[in-house]
Amino acid sequence: MTFSLDSACFYYRVSTSNQSERASTLSHYQSRARKIGFKDEQIFYDIGSGTTAERSSYKKVKEMAIKGQINAIFLPNDLSRLTRNLVEFQVIKALLLETGVKLYNLSFDEYKFESPEEGLQGNLQISFYQYEAERNKRRAIDGAKYIRENHIPQRAIFPYEKDGNKLVPNHDFYMDTKTSFWQIANDIVDTYIVTHSHRGTIHQMLEKYGTTDTKVRHLKYPTEASGIRRFLRRQEIRGNLHYKVTDEIIYGTHDPLVFGSRLITLDKLLNRPVKGWNPNKKRRNLWKNIMFCGECKSEMRVQSNCGKYRYVLCSNANPKAAKVITRRKLRQEICRCSQVGYSGLTPDDLEFQTIEALTRRARVIANKVYDDPVIVTPKEVPDLQRQIETLKNTAMTVPGLEGVIREKEQELQKLLYLDNTKDILETQAQREKLAEFGQTMEFWQRASFDQKLRLFAEFISRIDIRDGVPTFTFKV
Repeated sequence: MTFSLDSACFYYRVSTSNQSERASTLSHYQSRARKIGFKDEQIFYDIGSGTTAERSSYKKVKEMAIKGQINAIFLPNDLSRLTRNLVEFQVIKALLLETGVKLYNLSFDEYKFESPEEGLQGNLQISFYQYEAERNKRRAIDGAKYIRENHIPQRAIFPYEKDGNKLVPNHDFYMDTKTSFWQIANDIVDTYIVTHSHRGTIHQMLEKYGTTDTKVRHLKYPTEASGIRRFLRRQEIRGNLHYKVTDEIIYGTHDPLVFGSRLITLDKLLNRPVKGWNPNKKRRNLWKNIMFCGECKSEMRVQSNCGKYRYVLCSNANPKAAKVITRRKLRQEICRCSQVGYSGLTPDDLEFQTIEALTRRARVIANKVYDDPVIVTPKEVPDLQRQIETLKNTAMTVPGLEGVIREKEQELQKLLYLDNTKDILETQAQREKLAEFGQTMEFWQRASFDQKLRLFAEFISRIDIRDGVPTFTFKV
């Protein structure tokens, strides 16, 4: 069969990030698509559940079909790679029939939905896929709940192995050495206590024991500084179980690797201040929930480089390290804002400008006379007052109306002190407060971090930053 792929695209979906790392999914599907003639710009994929339509590449493929940019969509093997949602399947099916776009698998077999029988067959397939996804989700939730309730470890971790429903020390030899996993773990702890360094510990461990290519996590020791840091802080080596989903710790479930005075020494080292660390220079944000990017309106954050340099950056243009996806295509999808990188505005500069703006605002308030607030009585109040009066007159002859009258009176009290009235009074109090002490720089210089954090949030509604220049919007 001859078929032109110039106006076609290839789409597939994998459910989880773990699945995306397997050769049988992402790379396998891409290589199959390239073999039959698809170019990289014609290949689209998502990492996420098929039960939702909120997938970026999926939306893009639908948009291309609506605009007439494609006349065929190819899937890897079955309809589950497209969707696992029956309602969404009706949407995509109607879209294909309306636009005339065809749906194929990589064997060039067409999925047809024109006749009622063909549409019913597709509905049955998607219904089964949706049931399968929901069943797996229920099993995962029930299984995790059962594990937590019965204090069962979710998996074995170095230097333990699972014996039934319990963690036990792994005394097997590591690779071809005469040292067990348990002894290596003790050596890691002792080396760290002596060297006080994660990297120094790693270097010594690599010299002594080398590395292994095994994919089984509990059969290899951490070989990076970040891995050593996490390992030394794990509750499991202290004899406890930690369930991250609920942040629940179950104490004393198995033999600890470190305990007693050795554990006290380790915890002191892990919690000690970093060399050259200054608590006043810690990455703390004085403008939480009020500082926004003037370009994309996303919230901005304070970022530090080992506590030495501190920056104000747009969160949408500079995702946190834990959320950065290494694939270049997905990284570009995340970095939407054009204000990428350091704009020249440091937290110290922004703090000075914020205080300067507040002192100017305080002087304006102090020199300005405000009229007394006008409090408007809600239109529902007269009707409610008449109802209460009628109920009280009726209660003289009809018993059992006391509860109804009490509810009406409570409703009346709420109406007489509405949120807008409260806001007017609070705004006036804020003006007086700012005008009283906010006019001098001396006050702000003496204020602590927590005081500034509270006062900034009280007096400023938002700060928009564009190209390193902040624009302030005040509440008072």
